[in-house]
Amino acid sequence: MRKVEPGAASRSYGIEVAKLAGLPPELIERAREVLAEHESAEHQLSAALSSSHPPPDGPAEVQLRIFTPLSQQVIDRLTAAEVEKLTPLEALNLLAALKKQLE
Repeated sequence: MRKVEPGAASRSYGIEVAKLAGLPPELIERAREVLAEHESAEHQLSAALSSSHPPPDGPAEVQLRIFTPLSQQVIDRLTAAEVEKLTPLEALNLLAALKKQLE
């Protein structure tokens, strides 16, 4: 049996469910491509942000956001940033990482 707990899931089975539901193979393949792109972007952003401004108790896990535009992720990160605590170098690294994420 399974137990529902708060927090992010480590894996999504939505694509497999769509496959079992009989959705067209082209749609399933495109969903896999989009998922891979988002996972790659999340990992790159997480690595860049962790190296430029790691949280005091270790790096936080990044929630995969399949339906959230990358620009919203940048806005969320800027909103969460404690800019008054960043060194000038950390601020520049953060800006560079966010700019790269938007490209």
